[in-house]
Parts: sequence; structure tokens; C-alpha cells
Amino acid sequence: MESNNQEAPKYDHQKGDNPIKDKKSLEFYFKMTVVFGGIVIVFAIILGSYLWNLIFNPEGFVLRVWLEKLIFCLILAYIMMVLGFIDLDSTLRASKKSDYSRDRASFNEDVGNIYEDDSVVYFDQFIPWDAERQLRQKKIRYLAARGIKTADAENLIDYANEEDLPTISGIKPGEKPTDKMGEDLVKTIKIKNDEGETVSKEIVVPRIKGTNAAYVQDMLSGNVSIDIEDPSYYLTDSKTKDSNKTNLERAQATEHERRKYIKKQFITKGLSMIVISLVFTLLTPDSNSALSGEERAWILVLRISSAIGGFGGGALAGVMNVAYVTRWINDKHKVVVDFIKYLKSGMFKPLSREELEKAKIDQFRKKKEEEAKAEQAARDAVIQPEVVPLLENGSTDKQ
Repeated sequence: MESNNQEAPKYDHQKGDNPIKDKKSLEFYFKMTVVFGGIVIVFAIILGSYLWNLIFNPEGFVLRVWLEKLIFCLILAYIMMVLGFIDLDSTLRASKKSDYSRDRASFNEDVGNIYEDDSVVYFDQFIPWDAERQLRQKKIRYLAARGIKTADAENLIDYANEEDLPTISGIKPGEKPTDKMGEDLVKTIKIKNDEGETVSKEIVVPRIKGTNAAYVQDMLSGNVSIDIEDPSYYLTDSKTKDSNKTNLERAQATEHERRKYIKKQFITKGLSMIVISLVFTLLTPDSNSALSGEERAWILVLRISSAIGGFGGGALAGVMNVAYVTRWINDKHKVVVDFIKYLKSGMFKPLSREELEKAKIDQFRKKKEEEAKAEQAARDAVIQPEVVPLLENGSTDKQ
């Protein structure tokens, strides 16, 4: 539908109530609960440890010593967390049996196929075409989630405009939404029949309740949109350093890459082992200190728990990181798969190279014509000075 130059009618809402704003999902509240719950637990442990020593061991409690032990355990946990993250992340990426490796290989294979059959030249046209298709589906879901039937949502998206809202919603611009129901609106549209002839057809823009007017207006005014990246973004996983190399280039560089990988593994694993050795050396308290056996055992348990907990937390973060990267690659893979599917089925009909070139030339000529018209209009708009002929005595006829 063509957009109107008139200002869209606004349907006011009660103060503090925004019916267009989506409610937060339960997943969001769960994550926030976990985050704040974790912070509360950490502070509870620290405060509990402090109060325990202050109440049950006031004579032997030294704040500086307690802080030193606490900071040491926190640093220890953090170091092990980093090591756990690096270890699990690199292990899953290197494993040929992981979902990440399988999905990434499948994605790159399909991308390679569209390059080989030269259909990739149509990919630039597919992204905006697919974005328009998915935007329509997104608008349908947006209205359906707010109680509007799917069939009615399709007609509202395809045929309604903002000027229709007072009729189909039953409220006028500026009025507050109510439960009042509007009226169905019959429109006549032009379509092409099976023979390719243009014929008239009557359709019904369905009536909606006043409370749904804000949602429909939000959709019609363009607030429900979809963001897309440059088409080249969907053709690479962006993580492979040799993604732009050909098979010939990769073949001759394989041995160099193998040696480089082995050296890197020896260095990184060696440094990790050194750090881990130092960490576990620090786990055991000094046996020559004045601490009792029970105190040394307690410190040992505390430090080991910090190390294991930190490593476990880092390992879980590494697993989740690879899971997110895998899902990110899968989302790109779906775009490529849809491109292949819709191109083969004929639903997506791209312009040929000749048609694209003709369209560019036509656009260039049209631009030049518009520029020439604008220049001519600017010249015509210049006021030419009036030329007054002189008489024989040197005066003008205006005198």
C-alpha cells in the first residue's frame, strides 16, 4: 500500500500503559534471577564468613588476614575459570564430532556449491526478497499474538492503511481505546488472473476491537520491521582464516598450517600446565606455619573448592560460547538453504544479468533526464533584466 503524506491518526492510551510494548519473557526474568541470585549468594558467603569469625572466633579474627585469604581464593577461582573456558572452547572447536564442527562443515559445503554452480550471483537479490517475505510473517505473528486471527491479520497487512483505522476500530483519532468493535470495510483491488489479465476483486478489511487499534497502527506505521546485513555476511562463518582461499591455495598451505598448529598447541598447552602447576602448588598451606592441622586442612579444602568451582564455571562458559557460535552459523546456514530451496522451486525468480544491466542503464538515463529537467527549471526561474531602448536624446521611453 502507498504511504500517505498526512500525519497518522494517533490513538492515546492511559498514562503508564503502553499496549504496544512487548512484555518481558519468562526467560528474561529467569536469567535476571540467576544473575542477581548469584550476586546475593556470593555476598552472603562473604558476609557469613566474616560474621562467623567475628562471633565465634573474635580473639583469633584478624581482618587483614581474612581479606588476604578471601582475595587469594577469588584470584585462584578466576584463573581456573579462564583456563576452563579456554580448554573447553578450544576442545569443542577442534573436535570433528562436535556439533560446531559438523554444522560448520555443512554450511561451508552448501556455500561452496552455490559458488560452483554460479547461482551466487543471484544471492544479492535474494536477501531483500527473503527479508520482505519474513517481514510479512513477522507482522502476522505480531498481530496473531495479540488476539487477531491469522486470516484477518493477513488482510490487515496487505490491504489496510492508517486512514481505515477509524472505520474498522470504531474509534476516532485521539480517542482512548475501548472494547467497542468497528465495522468491516469492503475494498476493490486489482489482481491478475490465471490468464494474466487484470481483473477487479472485492476483499474485506476485517473489523477490530478498539483496544487492538494501537497494535494495528504500530504495524502499519512501520514500527514492526526487520534488520538485515549485507548479503556477503551470510556467505561466511567469519571464523575461518582461509575462507577466501581456493582449494589450490589451501592444498599448498596445508603443511605450513599443520606445523604452525603443532607449535601453537605445544606453547599454549605448556603455558597452561605451568600455570596449573603453580596454582596447585599454592593450594597446600605452608606446613612450617603456626597454623594447626585443622586450620591447614580447612584452607586446603577452601582453595581446592575455589579452583574446582572456577574451572567448572569457565568450562560451562566455554561450552555455552561454542553453542552460541554454532547457533549463529546455523542461522546463516538456514539463509543459504532457503536460497537454494526457493531458487530451485521457482518461488524466487531473480533478474538475469541482462535484465539487471538494462535496469541500471534505465535508472542512469532516468537520473540524467531528471537532472537536465532540474537544470532547465533553474535556468527558467532566473529573472532576466528588462532591456529598455534609448531614444535619440539619450532618454528612455519610460521617462
